[in-house]
Amino acid sequence: MWLGFVPESRLIIDFVLGPRKQYVADTLIEATDKHLSDSSPFFVTDGLKLYIEALLKKYGKRIEFPKYK
Repeated sequence: MWLGFVPESRLIIDFVLGPRKQYVADTLIEATDKHLSDSSPFFVTDGLKLYIEALLKKYGKRIEFPKYK
């Protein structure tokens, strides 16, 4: 199960059932985007590389913030 949710309130925006494959990541990002008003929302992931391609397909830009140790 893949979830798109608001971390502060744990409100589930959308979900997709499927394997850890690129087409499922793409589907989740598309489904989640339909519920968002910001043209470039902030996403936090579990680090699965499939999200990178899905987010770039949808929003077309990549901004990485520095990691603090």
